[in-house]
Amino acid sequence: TPDTISWLIDKTPPETTINQALAGLGNFISNGGTTDADFITFIFSGTDDAGFKGFADFECSLDGAPFTLCAGRGGPRFRFFGLAYGPPEFQVKAIDEFSNIDPTPATFVTSSSASYFGLAEAPHEFQVRAIDRFGNIDPTPATFNWTIGTNRPPVASAALVPIDVEEDEGSFQVAASATDPDGNLDSVVAVIKTPPLEGLDIELKVDDEIQIEFDFEEGKVEIKGPDPQAVLDQLLEFGGVIVPNGQLVDIELDGEDEEAEFKFKDDGTLKVEAPAFTLRVIATDTLGETNVATAEPVFAPSEDDGEEENEGEEGDEEDEEGDDD
Repeated sequence: TPDTISWLIDKTPPETTINQALAGLGNFISNGGTTDADFITFIFSGTDDAGFKGFADFECSLDGAPFTLCAGRGGPRFRFFGLAYGPPEFQVKAIDEFSNIDPTPATFVTSSSASYFGLAEAPHEFQVRAIDRFGNIDPTPATFNWTIGTNRPPVASAALVPIDVEEDEGSFQVAASATDPDGNLDSVVAVIKTPPLEGLDIELKVDDEIQIEFDFEEGKVEIKGPDPQAVLDQLLEFGGVIVPNGQLVDIELDGEDEEAEFKFKDDGTLKVEAPAFTLRVIATDTLGETNVATAEPVFAPSEDDGEEENEGEEGDEEDEEGDDD
């Protein structure tokens, strides 16, 4: 029975996870969230799936500062308050006498926490990475972002820029934009409103072009397109057709409430014939707060309006002449 010596080389870095964030007195906050509390506690863990199971340290970073030791068996902890270790969990994989290895290796998990106090009202970012007992460092730190302060909603802007306008019809370009005072803008959606679908029979047809035809006398709406169900889902969710910023729209208003048609032409222009036309721009921030702006087309004044204005001016002149007499 010769003597044997065994050793293990571990070059596999651990992985790090931020399990929870508690703002103020234990209030949960989600990644990207906002709180008015000026101190926060992070609970994080490391996972080491290879080599000798165990952790030496955790390194943390706040708002892009260099990583420093924040938990573990060694290293300074003066930057943090309320550090604690959760109960470690040890698991093992079995190897039989014929060197058959358990095909589902167990995992060793260690958890810890770090707290920060007196943080300023501003966006913040926290990062943490685990270090195992062989000095292998997690190359992809876990990251958590949040904002201290009162969240302000975004501000949406909607406009229809005239291109070629006549009386009750013309070509316009959609101008949809938004700003966010806290820099948390998530999405901007421009929607051409369509009449409500309630009470109408809906017919879906597969076609190369997207076209929506309302027949209010017959009480039905026909939706055509490569994927008419997707168009219907859009109408149900947003109350209209989603268009990109800069979309060209040909609008012809019909005073009668019998029909309405929305059709994308071969050149991508949206042709609209309807009793009314409204553009809605919906801005949403990362916390789900929204703001809506609307715009309606402004057409050229009618000739009748010009004649009435001229007649009014002539009448005023006659009155002035009469006064002079």
